[in-house]
Amino acid sequence: MAMHVEPLSAAPRVLVWDLSIRVLHAVFAGGMIAALALGFGLEEEHPWFAAHVAAGLMAGGALVLRLVLGVVGPRQARFAAWPLRPRDFVRWGQALWQRTPPDRLWAGHNPAASWVMLGIFGTAGALLLTGILDGDDVHEGLAVAMLALIGAHLAGLAVHTFHARENIALAMLDGRKRAPAPAALRSHGWLGGVLVAALLAGWAGWIWRGTDLARGTVSLPGWEFRSEAPEGASSKQHAHDRKDHDDD
Repeated sequence: MAMHVEPLSAAPRVLVWDLSIRVLHAVFAGGMIAALALGFGLEEEHPWFAAHVAAGLMAGGALVLRLVLGVVGPRQARFAAWPLRPRDFVRWGQALWQRTPPDRLWAGHNPAASWVMLGIFGTAGALLLTGILDGDDVHEGLAVAMLALIGAHLAGLAVHTFHARENIALAMLDGRKRAPAPAALRSHGWLGGVLVAALLAGWAGWIWRGTDLARGTVSLPGWEFRSEAPEGASSKQHAHDRKDHDDD
């Protein structure tokens, strides 16, 4: 006998995202949006361009923790649970085209969202590396790609809201979305959420202590960014390079 699957609109709202994922989502999204806005809105020579670097580093810290939870975190957050197979994407597209409820519910990301999120995480990692290594041309191209991916993500939220008649944006606030009841998490994971928040707060404090908007610098052990580069020197350089330059 075929198993009956309730329409998505009839499924209950259950807990699928624990507190740690919601905290990381907020910090990563906030840091990335701030970095993009400052990066496109300010010239690199402006002292406050250092805030762009600080925001990018903050988003990078959240990304690292999110990648860890993608391996050892709650089941919906693990990359192994993401529906990335081509046939999953085809079935999702067919259901969307036919405007009928899909015959399978994905408690976490649907196939399209899974691919977009992979693109966002990969591009964010490349942005972080090229920013640190002074790959300006590539960095700018990746920033444009990130804008396109964010647009795709927002479009996906709109499509889901229209197709499933569910305000999916609320899921990253209260952790709940329509999904099969067996997929529900048992708790919000308060301990994990507090631990993630504490790690992010420590990282933010470290970045804050190394950021000087008056001088336009961001300093971390072994690395420094300068908004106003000395003549003939890169605006991003290792701390020991800066010391050698000053000694000369």
